[in-house]
Amino acid sequence: MDVPFDELSEEVEGLFCEGYALDWSEHLGRIYLVAWEATDPVVPWELIYQEKDLVDIKVLMAAEQNGQE
Repeated sequence: MDVPFDELSEEVEGLFCEGYALDWSEHLGRIYLVAWEATDPVVPWELIYQEKDLVDIKVLMAAEQNGQE
């Protein structure tokens, strides 16, 4: 998801405080930030650069609302 530049610091701090692992990379003039739970496998940068959904966010959000994380 795209994060407005003025909100980036707050988003990164929030992810870090929640215990997510973070990494970043530059590709074709764009900066990519990836966050993942430390117990999850790291997604290859080649997949991230494709900017395709790696999970069904609607399913995840519905599960979170129903307390099924």
